[in-house]
Amino acid sequence: MAAGGVAQQQAVGQVRALALGVRALAGAERRAGVAFELSRAAVMIGSTVLFENGRPHDEASPEAAEYLTGKDLTVSVDLGAGGASSTVWTCDLSAEYVRINADYRT
Repeated sequence: MAAGGVAQQQAVGQVRALALGVRALAGAERRAGVAFELSRAAVMIGSTVLFENGRPHDEASPEAAEYLTGKDLTVSVDLGAGGASSTVWTCDLSAEYVRINADYRT
């Protein structure tokens, strides 16, 4: 597989791991007794919606994966639970980092 194809495939895996992470967060919140409605959560990579109304949008993964090959990226997570916001700066969204963190169980 060409290098570009490998990067694209890795990015698609990262996109799917992010959507799974939102579902895991919802489970952890429920077990902690915190009110959280998965149907109100949304995840966007750039302007591409990957998770909304309680379900992942896997069909958008290729578009999001293409965006993830860029240098400066925006990932938005809306928990639909209020008006507070936070900004996180990071430099490691490599496939290895995502794989390691996707293995965590809540």
